[in-house]
Amino acid sequence: MLALALAGRTFLRPRHASVPPIEGLREAQGRGLRTVALTGRDGGALGALAEIHINVPHETTCRVQEVHMTLLHAICEIVERAY
Repeated sequence: MLALALAGRTFLRPRHASVPPIEGLREAQGRGLRTVALTGRDGGALGALAEIHINVPHETTCRVQEVHMTLLHAICEIVERAY
């Protein structure tokens, strides 16, 4: 789980290594943060709960991760150019 809010200086860290991502998402929502989920397959409960849901509807984990990495690089580039 990783969550961060720059304006409010809120950083969430797992209490222990096995914190389910959905619990982190709920915690972030409880703190009034906007939430984004990158998922695979059908998106599951995490995708349904997130404010912004980016889903790669594929069954193979490595293919989903490859698309996620490409998207994250593109998002970082957009943010870097904007700020």
